[in-house]
Amino acid sequence: MTSFTSSISSKASVKFPSSDGDIDFLHQHHFIVKSIWSTNFSSPINNIINGDGKILDALCYAGTFVLELANEYQSAEFVGIDRYKLFPSEIKPNNVNFLSADLMDGIPSEDNYFDFTHLNTIEPVFLLENWEFIIKELIRVTKPGGYIEYYFYLLGTGI
Repeated sequence: MTSFTSSISSKASVKFPSSDGDIDFLHQHHFIVKSIWSTNFSSPINNIINGDGKILDALCYAGTFVLELANEYQSAEFVGIDRYKLFPSEIKPNNVNFLSADLMDGIPSEDNYFDFTHLNTIEPVFLLENWEFIIKELIRVTKPGGYIEYYFYLLGTGI
């Protein structure tokens, strides 16, 4: 992956997928995480996701998480957000919408909209001082009683 200085902060270095191999790695990462956890999510959302639930993947990369779940749970609505358009723009399930947006500009959604909000990062992609804003945004767009799952992996550390 190519490193560059992000507009998030002049001090932040974010890795941007720049080749098909990098995008393949993002897809593989999704399936490795699923294999480790034996599921795509750990929150008790089966009743939500099997109904008309609204699901957000707040940093969707190539959209693998959203696409897999949307095919399995066809009555739920799925939204994937990423500042880089690595996700499919044309060929996708009808219950999927991808948005190109930078989380540091806020999540482009009304308050209390999503039943389940998911954020999975490969290495921390935001500076420590930005996390308060990110967490507040995740809470803002998640319905009261909804669920937020966040996890990240530090490559090469086993964490």
